[in-house]
Amino acid sequence: MARLLMLGLLLMAGGLWLVDGLLAQNPWWFLLWWDGCAAVTIGVLSVAVYDMLAVWREERDKPR
Repeated sequence: MARLLMLGLLLMAGGLWLVDGLLAQNPWWFLLWWDGCAAVTIGVLSVAVYDMLAVWREERDKPR
């Protein structure tokens, strides 16, 4: 999960600072780049929700 989060942050930072000129030239590259960032972000959110549900299940099944 941490690696996926770091990938998303690096993609976002790269899009804002490193390849912003390239992305400004062509709208298709812009859309492709930010769609990739969105896909990674959705992946991070999916893993976080899965982890949250696993913790809830573990706590629910724990003997009291």
